[in-house]
Amino acid sequence: MESITENLPAGARQEKMIKLGCVVCRVYYEVHSEPHIYRLQGIGHRVARLKSDDSNSVPLCYRHLQNGSNQHPSLRGQPKLFEERFGTQEDLLEMTNQLIALIQ
Repeated sequence: MESITENLPAGARQEKMIKLGCVVCRVYYEVHSEPHIYRLQGIGHRVARLKSDDSNSVPLCYRHLQNGSNQHPSLRGQPKLFEERFGTQEDLLEMTNQLIALIQ
């Protein structure tokens, strides 16, 4: 299953992710936070045979990527709690793909 966003020109997906901001902040808190583009770990062969480019990346703010707390868990710091609250890496990728498809 190929994502619509996989066919974007080089750099276009990354630009859209920057416009989107942190996908967790956007979806769960309805705010924009400056993102770091994070290449998801260990899903390249499990999710639609993704290529090693931006197509398996998601935008996450510093707090949700690595500097979280129990109140705001991070993917790297509190991975189980993060997944319970915000979903799996695959879920984040799906949310990101749906949202950036809407960005002009």
